[in-house]
Amino acid sequence: MTLDEPNVLLFDKAEYAINAGAWMPEEPLLNIENILRQHIGLPRKQGSIAQPWVDPSPPVERARISLRTTFRSQVAVAHASLALENICESKVTFDGTPVEMHATGYYTDKAIATIALPPFEAGTHTLVIELSFTKETSIEWFYLLGDFGVTTEGIHGLLCAPVRTLSFGDWTTQGLPFYGGNVTYHCKATADGTAIQIPQFKATTINVHSQGATQAIYRPPYMAAMTIKAGTPVDITLFGHRANAFGPVHLAEPGMRWLGPGSYRTGRHMFSPEYKLHPLGLLSAPIIYKSDKSA
Repeated sequence: MTLDEPNVLLFDKAEYAINAGAWMPEEPLLNIENILRQHIGLPRKQGSIAQPWVDPSPPVERARISLRTTFRSQVAVAHASLALENICESKVTFDGTPVEMHATGYYTDKAIATIALPPFEAGTHTLVIELSFTKETSIEWFYLLGDFGVTTEGIHGLLCAPVRTLSFGDWTTQGLPFYGGNVTYHCKATADGTAIQIPQFKATTINVHSQGATQAIYRPPYMAAMTIKAGTPVDITLFGHRANAFGPVHLAEPGMRWLGPGSYRTGRHMFSPEYKLHPLGLLSAPIIYKSDKSA
């Protein structure tokens, strides 16, 4: 299998310190912003958020907030990046060493810049982001990108060996819990046929490529007419989505028909400390059909 982009570890919680004060216990980042807003006399963010143009006065620094997160890795990682917003107002240290705040690209959105991190070995590592906070600042989730696998341990993520193969099934349980890019499964046909069906999958759409031909599969019965030869490669590309990296991953109530800003700031029985992820992947083996439609 091949990933179209680096794998991702989501950071959505951190310890925090306001104006170089004492470090406070870990909180969800969205909660930290409201704690800080209350501390400096700004209204809390919830479901209704005023647009920046409502107040045309120039933004000035109201506070400095430091965010500290620790993660464990079972493997050495050579080329990792950190993806974050507010890059011009931020300082980052990795294991106590300042990181050059030079954008190397972006992750899904040009507002989410990437910066290079130094290589690191297996073990425990610490990221600290210091951010200048104004009335226009939002404290957003940030992301570790690189060639590694990810598994969730309770409410935290753990880096593990890079994902090189996938079984038919949910890829969020196979090292890609927060990955939302495209994945190509490199398969080999087991029989001749004139059509291929993808009966069970979770993705936005599918491309099937074999012997120079490509067909899209996006609606029932999720079948494409194409010549399949036994023993030849069949590449099946699943187009992912960003719900597991940017969606309300702590919303405890499944299947809600409406989602909005308030869906990210739930509490009590509506908040799940553990991640509530959407399954993604080829959930069962493709089916090859012959011209007589028999399996």
